[in-house]
Amino acid sequence: MSPKVLESQGTKTIGTVRVVDIVIDYRVQRAQLNKQKINAMIADFDENALGVLIVSRRNDNSYVCLDGWHRGEVCKLVPEAPTQLDAIIFRGLTLQEEARLFRLYNTRATMHTIDQFNAAVHEGLEQAVNITDIVHSYGLTVSADGFACVAAAKRIVEYPDGYQRLDVTLNVINQVWGLEDGSLDYRIVEGIATFLRYYGDRVKVVTLIKRLQEMADEDGINTGFRDIIATATPYHKAKGGPVRLAVSDVLTKLYNKYLKPEGKLPDIQR
Repeated sequence: MSPKVLESQGTKTIGTVRVVDIVIDYRVQRAQLNKQKINAMIADFDENALGVLIVSRRNDNSYVCLDGWHRGEVCKLVPEAPTQLDAIIFRGLTLQEEARLFRLYNTRATMHTIDQFNAAVHEGLEQAVNITDIVHSYGLTVSADGFACVAAAKRIVEYPDGYQRLDVTLNVINQVWGLEDGSLDYRIVEGIATFLRYYGDRVKVVTLIKRLQEMADEDGINTGFRDIIATATPYHKAKGGPVRLAVSDVLTKLYNKYLKPEGKLPDIQR
């Protein structure tokens, strides 16, 4: 079979790969295996359902898995499983091309948004790289236990000055609550960004920070982001629309708390 030439300098052939030769590069793979999925596949193992793996053969002759990691791992755990699997084998790909193929082969809903995003970073996609740079500037990583609301961040930066607004939003959250303990909930992140975008220059960020800092409880612990979400929930149910608008409604009321009538922000018009 003649190799098919890709748009890059890589080639694609059909063959088999030994399960023990398959390796994982987390720059072009999901962060971790789904243990529940592994257990379910073992319990209902069927060799005929293994399908075809997608791998990249690198210059050191390693086979980097781009699709089929769970299936390969299952074959290592099931005694009667085959030791070799059918595979589409790419050769001569760059890391960026491997990341792109991983992302494209794994566009199903079952793939975690964070894994897709990190693949886009290694692919070199501008939006993903810019968001990551902002997140890293606050000492965070894009991960399940770091900055996880990448879908919200992507929506924020689609508007004019979106990257700057994401930066200001993270700065507000950091100054008020710190970047941990749930303060990076997507509803808070996108709600603050929406508030800033809607009112623009009418908002003084220092005033917003001051109002949010005033929400500390009797013990001096500020978990106001939870109160904001709790207050926004009935707003969201009553008025409909994206939850970010309901959070922004709450922020508007907080911001207006001590302002004179002529200086108050108007309600967001839906």
